Amino acid sequence: MNIQEIKEILPESNQMISITLIQKGWSSDFKFKLIDKYNQSILLRVSSIKEYDHKKYEYEVLNHPSLNDVNIIKPYKLGVTLDNQYCYTLSKWIEGQDLEEIIHEYPIDIQYRLGYEAGQILRKIHSIEIETDRIWDITNQHKIDRKIENALQCPIQLNKIDKYINYINLNRHLIKNRPVSFQHGDFHIGNTLVNPNNNCVLIDFNRHDIGDPWEEFNRIPFSARVSTAYASGNINGYFNDEIPDSFFPLLALYISVNQVSSLPWAIQFGESEINFTKAMSDQILTWYSDFNTIIPNWYIPKK
Repeated sequence: MNIQEIKEILPESNQMISITLIQKGWSSDFKFKLIDKYNQSILLRVSSIKEYDHKKYEYEVLNHPSLNDVNIIKPYKLGVTLDNQYCYTLSKWIEGQDLEEIIHEYPIDIQYRLGYEAGQILRKIHSIEIETDRIWDITNQHKIDRKIENALQCPIQLNKIDKYINYINLNRHLIKNRPVSFQHGDFHIGNTLVNPNNNCVLIDFNRHDIGDPWEEFNRIPFSARVSTAYASGNINGYFNDEIPDSFFPLLALYISVNQVSSLPWAIQFGESEINFTKAMSDQILTWYSDFNTIIPNWYIPKK
């Protein structure tokens, strides 16, 4: 979708003096920066009309009163384009920088503090009560079986994939009786901004889901490869420095399940993504000593 197309179908386009396409990230949404006649900056996200119910639920949860003072990008309007082919959200534009790109400009203690903040924001999101009849154990066991099968049928294999599968099969019982919450769905440093006050802001909720809140940490390797201090802060901030004994075995399980499914996903994007995925997998096995330990060696306990 280009700028001319969005001008023709966006009901608010006559109120805008500038529309800029944003070409960044893996989202299937079309993203634009708008500037209205009052010189206010706005984030526009456009999705297929088939995503309307998904976007409506995201809109409702992110505008829950308990999140009023939480640093997240939240939509203030949900609408349908004039051609009825797309739904869209408008959000206040938050000035900030991508944390992943600038994290090493900060000293280690600030990297840790930013990670701690992000973990606390995530905990706040998970505290929202939701209505669902989803039974996590049944839903996720089927998902695990499917991911292992797809991985074993993939023409390219992860190194030591048996280490992942063995850990999964020995520990998949841990998901029984786990609670269910609203999930960000893609929680890692790449979906975090730093605002002008040097505070974390969580963005990109388009992959939101419902599931075990601790599953959110399955992408923490993406954060740890950039900053172990930030990743450690995520965990410690989420739990207010009181880490349950049951957390790290489940973290290793969710990371393993996510990693097993990574190559079937990466293969559609070409050699560069395949190589990155294989390198990440090798790094994870090093962090866990081939799962001879359940606490990754990058983790920094409570400061």
